[in-house]
Amino acid sequence: MEAFTILGITISYPFLWKATRIILYVIIGLPLLNVITRAIMRALGDYGTAHVRMLLSKVIYYCGFSFIIISILNELGFQLSALLGAAGIAGVAIGFASQTSMSNLISGLFLLSEGFLSIGDLIKCGTVYGTVEAIDLFSVKVRTFDNQLIRVPNERLIKENLINVTYYPVRRAEIAISVPGDQKLNQVVTLINDVVNANEFAVKDPAHDIVFTSLSSSALHITLRVWTNKKTFMALKQSLLPEIKAQLTDNGIKPLYVIAK
Repeated sequence: MEAFTILGITISYPFLWKATRIILYVIIGLPLLNVITRAIMRALGDYGTAHVRMLLSKVIYYCGFSFIIISILNELGFQLSALLGAAGIAGVAIGFASQTSMSNLISGLFLLSEGFLSIGDLIKCGTVYGTVEAIDLFSVKVRTFDNQLIRVPNERLIKENLINVTYYPVRRAEIAISVPGDQKLNQVVTLINDVVNANEFAVKDPAHDIVFTSLSSSALHITLRVWTNKKTFMALKQSLLPEIKAQLTDNGIKPLYVIAK
């Protein structure tokens, strides 16, 4: 017996097994694919950077998803050779019609191979300034300081000057200080050095330095350059400004300004 009848509908056993396999692909294959992808990512641990792991997980998922779709089409009786041929022709046509997307894809691969960007980095590119939220094959998502999300095409990051502000573990902050011109230089320098040496966010190596940018009878203009860990950059500036002003004021020196550059 190769068929049976339910509610007046004749169903063949080959059709039933084929439908069962398709259903299993959907209700078991897709959840199993998610489980396998997560298991592989856990096994990788801290291998590579965060964006490399993220892209690798997407590649694994889409390859598995493609395998499931191809298997379902095969069960439905589609001739895969004809489909692949049609897909090749369509791919060529789409490639000519979407040169920008291909350029972004190639640029994304270059960015990935360079290892210049990681999720969480602070970058500047033209007018874009913010923290990297995601790195995809076609674009990079950047969150600005006013909490806006900007999608930057990879091609633009390759063509323009891209600055990774937090690439190195330490950063240098610059603070401009101006005091009346009748003050003693040695005293001003000593007071500023005392503040920097006592600040918990300032690192000792590299050592800070003080540059006199303008000396006149009316004012002394000074630039303080001090290093800190990239994670405490803002904390350093926010603490040094009031500390320097208070130190100078307490010692009888009224600063004209103390500002961060």
